[in-house]
Amino acid sequence: MASPAAPGEATPRPWRVVRERLKLSPLGLERGLRAEPPPELIGIETVWDHGQLKGPVPVVTTAHGPYYEPNHHIYIRPADAELIVRAVNAHEALVSALREVLPRYVELFEAAGLGNADDSVVVPMMRAALALAEGETSRSDAR
Repeated sequence: MASPAAPGEATPRPWRVVRERLKLSPLGLERGLRAEPPPELIGIETVWDHGQLKGPVPVVTTAHGPYYEPNHHIYIRPADAELIVRAVNAHEALVSALREVLPRYVELFEAAGLGNADDSVVVPMMRAALALAEGETSRSDAR
């Protein structure tokens, strides 16, 4: 089983779902196709513009065959695109919250005289969750 890509290897976030009506290709026009309304391209792209591309970076786009432009892209269902965008953006928010909360929790735990926070149940679980969310595989790396 292949390991998941580290978060730093994925297209930088945030992402958004895009919807765009397709145009008939020259072949589609030649064949006399008249789709009303025209099919919709559903995809995922970055919210920000890439400096060299002068526009958003595509993450996932859809396929429509030789009669519509573009015609060489990966297909994804609209609901899947929405789910992926929500999950990716939620992941970023959760990792950020864990990074912020963990040191404060350790500080309060130890200030309250409850002992070493690493001996508690919560802190090791939070460290493990953060390591997993950041793509680390070794427990010792989570500290």
